[in-house]
Amino acid sequence: MIQVSDWFKTWMEKQTLNLLRKFTYDNIHETERIEAFGSINRASDSIVSGGTSLALINADKHWNKFLSDKSNLRREAKIQLAIGVPNTPARSGIARSGATLSNLLSYTQIAGNEEWLDILTGWGDDPEFPEATVFLPIRDKFARLLEKELGSDEVPLNYYSSAYNPADLTWDILTTHGGLDATASTANTDIDYITWSTWKTACATANLSLKARFTGQSIREALERIRDLTNSDIYQAGNGIIKFFRFTQGAPPAESCLFNTDKFKDFSVKPDSSKILNHLTVHYGYTIPPELVTNGTMEAVDSWSNKGSPPTNARSSEQIRNGSYSRKISTDEIYQGAYQDIPTVVGKTYKVSAWFYVSQGDAILGLGSVAEHYGFAGKGATEYSSGDDRLVLCHGSNIYPPRDGTLHSIVLYIKANGYSSKVKCALYQWTGAQFELVTNGTTEEHTIPSDFEGWKEFVFST
Repeated sequence: MIQVSDWFKTWMEKQTLNLLRKFTYDNIHETERIEAFGSINRASDSIVSGGTSLALINADKHWNKFLSDKSNLRREAKIQLAIGVPNTPARSGIARSGATLSNLLSYTQIAGNEEWLDILTGWGDDPEFPEATVFLPIRDKFARLLEKELGSDEVPLNYYSSAYNPADLTWDILTTHGGLDATASTANTDIDYITWSTWKTACATANLSLKARFTGQSIREALERIRDLTNSDIYQAGNGIIKFFRFTQGAPPAESCLFNTDKFKDFSVKPDSSKILNHLTVHYGYTIPPELVTNGTMEAVDSWSNKGSPPTNARSSEQIRNGSYSRKISTDEIYQGAYQDIPTVVGKTYKVSAWFYVSQGDAILGLGSVAEHYGFAGKGATEYSSGDDRLVLCHGSNIYPPRDGTLHSIVLYIKANGYSSKVKCALYQWTGAQFELVTNGTTEEHTIPSDFEGWKEFVFST
């Protein structure tokens, strides 16, 4: 991220401008000794740039100081840009000693403005001396520091004593273990204290906190993980100062949806003890269909009509999962219950889900208003008895007639509630008078562990 003034941005939009380059080494202006500037590459998500290499003119042996006194190496090197305008013919013939840059001869800075944009601040090191040219690599100021390892397998570096504000954790890593300036003010020469303080406040406002354990990860990896976990940017600006920024989301749309486990289509985890955070891949269903059920929370009295003549179909507070009420349904014949008409469209798939408290018998959940619609039944453990609170949440897919006419399987998302259960599924068809089991419509039976939560496929016997 490069920050420039409004003046700089305004002039950059003009077509008659050129960019001027300036090189200083150990605070000495050395641009006229440049034979060629190297390119500077930097990915948008990198903390520091990749550095560059300069070709320096050494006909007068100016750069032999690297050979005679190696303390001249690893001094601060800086490359800057400025906006230039074409020189007038009277000024275009300015002569300079040694070699010159064509763009410096043809263009000059705009009068009254001396804004130079810092592109790279680093160290000059490991020069090469072929003939009268010196090739000087410029390495980013913090490139080597970021490769320093934190802890080891034998002696891990732990941040477990408390939950850290991400900014405080980053500060300790950079100063205590990275050796950067720890001055907690704007006088800090390595860390931009203003952006760090703003970032800390943003993390606190969002209730972000981290714990960490390092067993040989580099400072670079630690910063990248903290950056990704907090939706932030940690980067070295062109002036060699580390800055911080947290991205914020815009206002949510009028209709929003919380993405939690019931929106998962699939997920995978790959544990790795060497990582600060293990990798979790989650596939969401982003097209959120409208809720078709009225009073699905059961908080209201109406909306659920009798299917058959059940003795009880009423709002009740006897068993509650969320809210204040649920729906109590008791039957004395098969296929009795409660229903409501839901509009459906041929060719679309619908998800049906509910929480059940089953005291006796089986619970059947599904579709069944017309002959071509199927439902599915979930059968609980045979040891069910009155008073057991054995909730099983089932989300189904493929609960519709397959187009090839062959029954394959039903995939359910199941969450057990502390009890092991035997679960099987069956497809029923509404004939206009009652539900009837579809031919070969019973699936295999699975034993669901008490701590199970995830997708389970039930294959039909055929």
